[in-house]
Amino acid sequence: QERESFENLYFELIAKAESYLASDSPVPNINACSSPIGSCNSNISVKLPTIKLPLFSGKYEEWTSFQEIFNSLIHDNKSLTDTQKFHYLKTSLHGPAISVIES
Repeated sequence: QERESFENLYFELIAKAESYLASDSPVPNINACSSPIGSCNSNISVKLPTIKLPLFSGKYEEWTSFQEIFNSLIHDNKSLTDTQKFHYLKTSLHGPAISVIES
């Protein structure tokens, strides 16, 4: 009997799918919000911790890591102006590296 009810349900669903495909009516949206409260937010955002910019002192062994992170966070960011990018660069430098751009 369990198999019979499964087959009945299966063929019923197949018939409904075929009738939807044969008609011009739109297929129901299965991703539609069914929240009992009546509000859905598909753009849920998570508050991530702030990323600290790396510091660079001028040491050769720090350069590659600094450059990759700084470029991805600041230099390649199209929403920042050149002035903002330069400010972020200055705040990321210390020691001998800052003296190079201050002179």
